[in-house]
Amino acid sequence: MTGASCPPLLEPPVELSKHCDAINRRALEEITRVQPDAVVISARWYWYNGHGTDIIPQLRAVIARLREMHQRVVVIGPVPE
Repeated sequence: MTGASCPPLLEPPVELSKHCDAINRRALEEITRVQPDAVVISARWYWYNGHGTDIIPQLRAVIARLREMHQRVVVIGPVPE
């Protein structure tokens, strides 16, 4: 569950895509509905961090939210380019 160029953050930067917020909210809704065994998060972390997004605090917030939802969280990165 993802959108192209949308970082998996609770408050993605609008300048990346005006649709990322809605896409990420929908992903959280699906996680709540499906209750998967684990949620895997991956992104171009260095790219987002280099383009004005303080990625670490936002990533921690996503992980905290998912753990509140009783999800096992796996973070992968950096991705091969």
